[in-house]
Amino acid sequence: MLNYDCIGPLRTKLAGLIASAPCVLAAPPTRPYWVTIRAAGLASWVLPSFQISTGLKVEFISRDPEQVAKYKVDPLVHGYGTTLGLYDMLTNGEALLSYRYKEMTKEVPILICHGTADGLTDPKASRDFFDKLPVHDRSYQAYQGFYHELHNEPEADRRKVIDHYIEWIRKHLPSSSS
Repeated sequence: MLNYDCIGPLRTKLAGLIASAPCVLAAPPTRPYWVTIRAAGLASWVLPSFQISTGLKVEFISRDPEQVAKYKVDPLVHGYGTTLGLYDMLTNGEALLSYRYKEMTKEVPILICHGTADGLTDPKASRDFFDKLPVHDRSYQAYQGFYHELHNEPEADRRKVIDHYIEWIRKHLPSSSS
């Protein structure tokens, strides 16, 4: 979604953007080496649909063991990605941080939230990206000790995140004229 706000054909039509633990960069425990990313890029030219393991550690989904257990048995979760899909995800995140941030739509409000203990996507990269944004109405919320899926953290913490999202959305709704 962050990249869409930079290069999407209808990006100026967005009413707002909430990015929850965005993949600007993979977190250090799961970040592939640059040579692996380049190899995936080369492989994506020849075998774009070839599936490879993402190597993601499921434990970093949530601090709630029940949510992790659900994730492990979810038939839609398979732990694989295509060479092209993974390469695009990783290189588009790097592009956001290095130069594409300049293309963010200044008039589209943005909220970026990240757990400080996220082991899948890098909270520092999210903050670095946020700090570069030329967007007029922007907010960043770090959730101390939270993992990747902020809305699937233990109950009290989950409620705090969801309430924050609802409050931000309400604040950014167009005012009604009577």
